Amino acid sequence: MAKKQMSREGYEKLEKELAYLVTEKRAEVAQKLKEARSFGDLSENAEYDEAKNEQGILEAQILELQKTLENAEVVDDDCACFLVEAIAQRSQNIKWETTVDKKKVGHKLIRRVSLDQFYALVTGQDDAFYQMCMVLPEVIKNAVAELDGSIVPHDTVVDELKKLAQEQNIPSEDLAIAMAVYMLGFGSYKGFSKK
Repeated sequence: MAKKQMSREGYEKLEKELAYLVTEKRAEVAQKLKEARSFGDLSENAEYDEAKNEQGILEAQILELQKTLENAEVVDDDCACFLVEAIAQRSQNIKWETTVDKKKVGHKLIRRVSLDQFYALVTGQDDAFYQMCMVLPEVIKNAVAELDGSIVPHDTVVDELKKLAQEQNIPSEDLAIAMAVYMLGFGSYKGFSKK
C-alpha cells in the first residue's frame, strides 16, 4: 500500500481517535452487548442485534485507522532536524521521542527517519535509496578490481548470501547477492518492498 502524506497534527488526531475507540468505545460496546445478553433469547433481541452491529462497525473503524496510521508519511515543513537511522526496523518518518525520568519527551522540530526516507527527502525521489543500492554492487566490483593483488579472505557469509541470491532469479550474481543483503536490512524500505 502506498504511503499517504499527512500533517503531524492530522496524524496525532488519528492516533487520539484510535486510542479512544480501542479503550473507551470498545468497553462501551462490550457493556451494551453484556446488557443485551441479559435480556434473554438472543434470536428476538433487537438490543443484542444493534449492539453486535455497532461492534462490527467499531472494529472496522479501528482496523481502518490502524492501516491509515501504518501507511502514513508525516510531512513536517517546520522540521529542523532529522535523526537518520541507517538500519531502522521499518521505513519511517516519525516524531522523535525518548524517555527521561520515566516520561516521554520529544520535540516537534526533530524527526526520526529511516535511510530510505532521508534519501527521498534529500533528492525528492521516493525510491532514491533503492536506486543507489542497485548500482552499488557494480561500484564495489570496480573498486575491488582497482585494488590490484589484494587478497579477499574466504567467508562463509558470502557463500550463504550466494545461496539466497540464487533463489531470487536475478541474472547478475553481484546484484543478486546485494539484493539478499538489502532484503535482510531494508525489506520494508521504499522501492524494496515489492521486489
